[in-house]
Amino acid sequence: LATAFSQKVYGCAKYFSNSDYNRWQQEVSLKVIPAFFFISILFLGLLMVHIWRTQRSKLFGWLLLSAVTMLFVFYVFNSIIKLVSPKTFKDGCEISGLIIQFSYMSSVLWLSCMSFLMWKTFRTMTPANVTGQKYTWGCQHPSFKWYAIFSWGLPLIMTIVTLILQHSKLGESYVSPNIGVDHCFLGSGLPTLLYFHIINAPALVMLFS
Repeated sequence: LATAFSQKVYGCAKYFSNSDYNRWQQEVSLKVIPAFFFISILFLGLLMVHIWRTQRSKLFGWLLLSAVTMLFVFYVFNSIIKLVSPKTFKDGCEISGLIIQFSYMSSVLWLSCMSFLMWKTFRTMTPANVTGQKYTWGCQHPSFKWYAIFSWGLPLIMTIVTLILQHSKLGESYVSPNIGVDHCFLGSGLPTLLYFHIINAPALVMLFS
């Protein structure tokens, strides 16, 4: 005759929350990472000033300035959501999450535009056209508006779609962005994969190809 025994093990949640690992994790998340973000913001700001002073008359300079500006915005709002919780920052939590989504996607697309411009410029080994039209501002170049439509337009469309689905009540037939549920960004797991990583993946592939 075989007898099966079951045993339940209980753990104190308070003990685990005060463990060395959790304290270290909170220290890194709340202090170390925001500190690195602020350092990145400082150097990105200095880089923006340098590009503006030296490259503002060139198309490539404006593409670079646009990419760095979007990265600057991305790090600013990432720093903000690291320092606050969704409960205390309820009104601005959703806006911050959407701005982070838009700015990161836009920065990747601007970098892709820079890569395309470099390929377009150096694909043929021909002398530079020294007689071409000079521009006071790089954004006056006819090609800039198409790069801007691509790098700002596509992220804007995706951000609007995310905002609509965030407030839609479609039952269980779709994956909600869940901004503000876990933190002031897209929900962990599938929402982040669908609304962030999968969208940015083609642009990253295009950037490094």
